[in-house]
Parts: sequence; structure tokens; C-alpha cells
Amino acid sequence: MLFDTFITQANQWGALRQPFFFLIDFEKKKPIICKLDEAQKCGIFFQIFSLSNVNEAADLRAPPFSLHKFPLPEADYRHGFDLVQQELQKGNSYLLNLTYATEIQTNYTLPQLFQHSQAKYKLLYGNEFVCFSPESFVQIQDNRIFTYPMKGTIDATLPEAELQRLNSQKEQWEHYTIVDLMRNDLAMVAENIEVKRFRYVERIETESGAILQTSSEICRELAENWQDHVGTILAR
Repeated sequence: MLFDTFITQANQWGALRQPFFFLIDFEKKKPIICKLDEAQKCGIFFQIFSLSNVNEAADLRAPPFSLHKFPLPEADYRHGFDLVQQELQKGNSYLLNLTYATEIQTNYTLPQLFQHSQAKYKLLYGNEFVCFSPESFVQIQDNRIFTYPMKGTIDATLPEAELQRLNSQKEQWEHYTIVDLMRNDLAMVAENIEVKRFRYVERIETESGAILQTSSEICRELAENWQDHVGTILAR
């Protein structure tokens, strides 16, 4: 599906107040959209807080979970890190996430990973991938749009972990930057900005142990009948 087609379909269903599921890849080359009650027919299984199209419980007969990671060699990561530092110093970027694909081996299938993971957001897309995340990127409620930029994590078992993260000047600067960028992004589709919470701390349980993360809550007001243009809003 072309991205322009996705926008048109989302706007049409929004105007009809038709609930739908959508999935947009980073490059906007393979967007997916379907009516919410038809997601399973598209090979899409999801759980978003209490909203889910999956009825079956986790398979208790599944074997103990095992996971082996094969991270990028440190020298390769250092090369990328140095390039990022150079571009930041040149002023070509304010903030950049340096990430690499990491090979893993596990004894679980994609459906088993989906069933047994614990997260606010869970998604299984056929045999393509499984995704689970604690991060709410964008929410719309009562004609207001919210975003929750997340920056700064730390091992929760470290002494005074929360204070370490909150008092870190590097983390403060990074968080100020992402909040400013997200405020500007919301300004393209909404009005009357408000940072409702700044650098609040949440505890996240992961496969390798608990971490603390810092996030902020940013809110703007949408125009009346924003649903008629929801595809255009998402595209911005």
C-alpha cells in the first residue's frame, strides 16, 4: 500500500468513526491499515492495555525460556559512535539514537514470545515479527493529543539509582532536547502546548532484570472533528 493511500483510507474511516488498526514502518514504505475487527484476518494479533483481539491464554506447557544474544563487536559500535559525535559537534543533529540490529537465538516461537511477554503494547504480525514495548508514543483522548518521550534508563538495583539518573547532567540535557523536539512535532497538528509531567520515573521489568526509566508527558489540543483528518495527523 502506498503511504498516500494509507492516509486517504485513515481519513475516510476516521470521518465514519470506524475503529481501525494501523501499522507504519519507519520508512513509510509498507503501511498497514485494516478495520479493528478484521485485524486477525490480516495476520495481526495485538494487546494494548486491556484492548486485545487474542482470546487464548498463554501456553503453560511452554518450556523454560532461553535467550542468547550476539551483540555487535565493540569496535564496530565505537566506529558508529564516533561518527555520531562528529555530526553532533558539527551541528548536523540535535539528538540521535544509535542502534544496531542484534542477532538472538531463543527456543520460543514468535507466537510464544507474544503470549509470554509482559508489556503495555504487544504485537504479533504473522511470521514477520513480534514486538512488545512499555512506551506510549502517541495517545489521543478527549480532543487532546499526548506524547511521552522516554530518555534515560538505569539498572534499578544500583545504589540510589533514581537519584543517579535524575541528577545526571547528561541525562537532563538529553531529556530537555527530546521534550523540545516533541513539543515542536505536536505543534504541527495541535495547539496550546502543555508539559504536564517532566522527567517522571517508572520501573520496568525486563528479561535481564528491572530498570528505571525517565519520561515526560506532553499535551496539545486538537481541533474539533480531528477524526476526519486522523490519517493526515498521523502522517505529520
